[in-house]
Amino acid sequence: MRTNMWLKFTGIFLLALFLSGNTCKKSEENPAGPGNQTAIQTINSTSGGTVTTQSGHGIEVIPGTVPPNQSGQSASVSFTIETPVDPPKAVPAGVTLKGNMARIGPDAFRFSWPVKVLLPYPDGTDISTINVIHYNAGLDKWELIPISNVDPTAKKISCDVLELGYFSLATIPRGTGKVLDQYSDGGFEYSWSEMTTYYSCLTVKSVANWKYPYQQAWYPNILAGASGGSGSTPTGGPDGKPVHIMLPQATYEIWVTKTKPGTIFELPKVWTYSIPALGTIGNPLTWNFGTATGWTQLTLPGGGEWREGRPNEWGTPTTTYGTGDFQATLTWVNTSQKSTDLDLYLEGPNSMKVYFSAKTSPDGAFQLDRDFRYTTGNAVENIYSLKPPTEWPRGEYRVKVNQWGGSDNMSYNLRVIRGASVQTYGGALTSGNAWATHYTFTIQ
Repeated sequence: MRTNMWLKFTGIFLLALFLSGNTCKKSEENPAGPGNQTAIQTINSTSGGTVTTQSGHGIEVIPGTVPPNQSGQSASVSFTIETPVDPPKAVPAGVTLKGNMARIGPDAFRFSWPVKVLLPYPDGTDISTINVIHYNAGLDKWELIPISNVDPTAKKISCDVLELGYFSLATIPRGTGKVLDQYSDGGFEYSWSEMTTYYSCLTVKSVANWKYPYQQAWYPNILAGASGGSGSTPTGGPDGKPVHIMLPQATYEIWVTKTKPGTIFELPKVWTYSIPALGTIGNPLTWNFGTATGWTQLTLPGGGEWREGRPNEWGTPTTTYGTGDFQATLTWVNTSQKSTDLDLYLEGPNSMKVYFSAKTSPDGAFQLDRDFRYTTGNAVENIYSLKPPTEWPRGEYRVKVNQWGGSDNMSYNLRVIRGASVQTYGGALTSGNAWATHYTFTIQ
C-alpha cells in the first residue's frame, strides 16, 4: 500500500540558532530504561481523552482529533508517552532543558485537530523565559513552538500541535526575545459566546510588520499553521475559557476554527471562519505568579461566514492505521534529497512472517496495513494484532527492520506496544539490504 503524507508541521518557529545547532550520533536503540514513566491509551475518532504520566507530562485529545479510517469511519489510535528520554539530537549550545524530555506518540502522524501537549515546569520557574522545543525529524532540527496556555496551579505549560514526537521545556540564550522583557512575546486572546458549546482554535495565516525587525533573524520563517486551541473539562466537553496563543510582537492574520463533539454514529465536523482575523501584538505579556495579562483581543471581521473545513495550513490528516494488543509502527521521513524504502517484519512460530509480501499471518492473528516506499513525506509501516493474545501461536516473536533500498543512514523510529508496555527504538541502517532486530517476546 502506498500513501502520500506530506511532511508539514503546525505551530513552529525555526530559530537561526537551532538551524546551526550541534549534532550527535543517534544510538542504534533507545528503549525506555529503568525508572522511566510510560502511559498508553487508545482513543477513537468520536471520543476524547487525557493521557498523563505520574510526572504530569500529558496530552489532551478532543473528539474528532483522530482521523477516520480508509472507509471514512471512526478509527482508533494508541497514544503513548515516555519520560524521561534522551534527546534524539543534541540541543544547541546554550539551550538549557527545564524538566524532563518526553517522547509522545504516534510520531509521523498528522491529526485532524491539534493535540494539546502538557509539560510540567519546576518550582521557581520564570515563565517569561520558558519555551517549548520540539524535534523535527524531517529537518533534523530543534524548533520552538508557541505556548497556548500556562496553568500556575498544576504548574504545566501547554502547546497545540498536529504532529507529535519529542518535546521539552527549555530556556534559550539571550537575544531570542524571551529574556529582555520589552522584547518578550505577546499573545492573542479570543473569546466568544459559544465557548462552552464549541472547541475553538487560532491558526497563523501570515505575519508582517515585526515590531523588532532583527527578531526575524531568530525566527527566519514562521510556518503557517502555528496554533493555539481551547481545552477540555475533566469530564469532557469544551472548558469554556478564552483561547490563547503566544507570539512575537508583529501583525498577524489568524484563522479562527471551531468544532464540537459528534456522536458515536457521526464524526465531529470542523468549521473555519471565511475571513481571517487581523491583529497586531504591540506589547509583551506581563506575568505575575504564572498568570499573564496584556493579551491582544481578537474579533471576527464582518462580512464572513462559517464554512465547513479546516485551514489549508493544517495539511492533510493521516489515514488512521490499525492498533491492537500488539502494534509495531516503523516511521521515518523521506525528502527530495534523501529517501529510503524500509520494511517492517514480524517473525514468529511455525515460520510465520508478516511483511510486504505476506501482509496477514496464516492464522489471521497479525496484519501489516501500511507498506511505504520512496514517496516524499512521513513514511509509516504498521503491523498490529487482529486477535487477543490468548489466540496467538505459542513461541518466540521478533520485530525486525530491513533496508530494501535507497539512501543509507536514514534515521528511523520503531514504536512497539504490547499490552500496557511501550518501547521505542531509534536506528539507522548503513548498507543496502541491512537488517536490525529490535524487539523479541515469547508467548508461553
